[in-house]
Amino acid sequence: MIKDDEVSKDLVHDIFVKVWLRREIISKVDSFSSYLFRMAKNAVLDYYDSNAINRRYVARQLLCQEEFRPYVEEKVNLDDLQLLVYSVVGQMPEQRRRIFTLSRYKGIPNSEIARMLGINIRTVENHISNALADIRAALAQA
Repeated sequence: MIKDDEVSKDLVHDIFVKVWLRREIISKVDSFSSYLFRMAKNAVLDYYDSNAINRRYVARQLLCQEEFRPYVEEKVNLDDLQLLVYSVVGQMPEQRRRIFTLSRYKGIPNSEIARMLGINIRTVENHISNALADIRAALAQA
């Protein structure tokens, strides 16, 4: 019924182990051949049930992988993009990097950055524009 010699041998081995472990109970059984047949039948049915459960589990896992693949790819792409932006920001001149970080990462308004650093608001805007241009150039090359 199994059509796989190795699995059949494993099932027979398991049955004989069960027989040995239950030898005291089995000695009181009226028909040992019927009892052994029933054990073999149950072992085969359990094997098929287990395989069916495994197949359903594998199918569900594959379905979930396909269902979430776009989200995973999007997250990986976002992480790569963030890494590229951080790299470009890290290579900017110090003043430009500081102004860009304060503006984009900390959300401080340009007027506040200008007041904090004691520079003109137009200078802050120029640094942010140049930083964004650097990032766009790096993205175009990637």
